Amino acid sequence: MANSLSNTALTFTAPLFQPEKQCSFPVLAQKFQPASPTILYQLSTTRLTPPPAVPKTKEELSSIIHKLEREESTAKAKQRNERELADCWREMLGEDDWAGLLDPMDPLLRNELIRYGVKAQACYDAFDFDPYSKYCGSCRFPGASSSSGSAWRKPGTTSRVSNDETSRKLGRRDICVAWRGTVTRLEWVADMMDFLRPISSDKIPSPDPTVRVESGFLDLYTDKDESCKYCKFSAREQILTEVNRLINEVYPKEEVSVTITGHSLGGALALLSAYDIVETGINMRGDSRAVPVCAFTFAGRGWGMRGSKPGWSCWG
Repeated sequence: MANSLSNTALTFTAPLFQPEKQCSFPVLAQKFQPASPTILYQLSTTRLTPPPAVPKTKEELSSIIHKLEREESTAKAKQRNERELADCWREMLGEDDWAGLLDPMDPLLRNELIRYGVKAQACYDAFDFDPYSKYCGSCRFPGASSSSGSAWRKPGTTSRVSNDETSRKLGRRDICVAWRGTVTRLEWVADMMDFLRPISSDKIPSPDPTVRVESGFLDLYTDKDESCKYCKFSAREQILTEVNRLINEVYPKEEVSVTITGHSLGGALALLSAYDIVETGINMRGDSRAVPVCAFTFAGRGWGMRGSKPGWSCWG
């Protein structure tokens, strides 16, 4: 039809409509030529789309809500899977206390936990515990910096720094310190020295005098034996010295993180050393920027906590 229908309703005349039959829609004064049967058929067969069915019971409504929640959760999980670790590594290290990453477990966080768990196992594998070996207490493999002395007197640690290729994937240069758990008899004895001592009693800075540590753990961390080939410096001295060197001398201009991991006894010592690094200020650079410090502990006496200074978190 040549006429515009945008502002006009249709009025039909005989022979298609009888005078006594009225249209069911408003009619304006303007008249047109009789409509063709095709138009009338289209008008008569047009139907409005029915509204969606309304749930009749609470069970139906609950089912719809759960379905929508599952769809939203799936969409968020897909979005997380598409992220790169280099873009959110601070979040993985607990910048926001892992808010929204635990239930369901974020895939990237799960991968990071597994990766650092493997490093804790590597610490067991890397040390020579053979009492008949002249290298007993040393690292069995080259390329890993080792600390904390004789296998019979001190718990073992290893430290590794991510190479250039790995650092690009991680989004920063990661200094990882790994602690092994109890192996020797003397370490079992230390484990059972479960009375608490103030952490400041061994010159570990703490603004809160009520902070205390199990006595055996504190001894393993701070004791040294100058007559021992591997124990001339305490585990604490070795770790603080090496971490400070890496942060301020080797990688002073790079984005750096310190991640400490450990299993069992090593989990407790990982937490203790992470706290010590931050409270001592080893992670502070000359321009007052804090290098993030995180502890991932496994099957140890670790608790989610933060130091009095910014820049560190713990998963245990």
